[in-house]
Amino acid sequence: MRVGVAPSASRMLELYTRYGKDEGRRPRQAQMLSKEKKQSLVEEYATHQTDTGSPEVQVALLTEKINQLSEHLRTHKHDFHSQRGLLMMVGQRRRQLAYLNKKDVQRYRTVLARLGLRK
Repeated sequence: MRVGVAPSASRMLELYTRYGKDEGRRPRQAQMLSKEKKQSLVEEYATHQTDTGSPEVQVALLTEKINQLSEHLRTHKHDFHSQRGLLMMVGQRRRQLAYLNKKDVQRYRTVLARLGLRK
């Protein structure tokens, strides 16, 4: 859509029915991790029964978000706000992995192997 030009009524109706009232934007839920996916990742990477915040879990969640956002940026090359968020998540994951490497090298290597990072 061109800037400064109001879309036709039929175009507005099409956009509204496709995306909701936020013209041209996908719903926020489509870009976030679903509750079920997040829960399955927590269960898979947890170190004990009630674990939700260990470095392994955090790295797994960040990796999934990074993969989703990378896919989004392949189709939306000029979404620089999301690109900044991606870079911040990559930095956070890097710091989590550095912490894990410093504390327990075996756990670090296990997480890298399970997530397929640093081939």
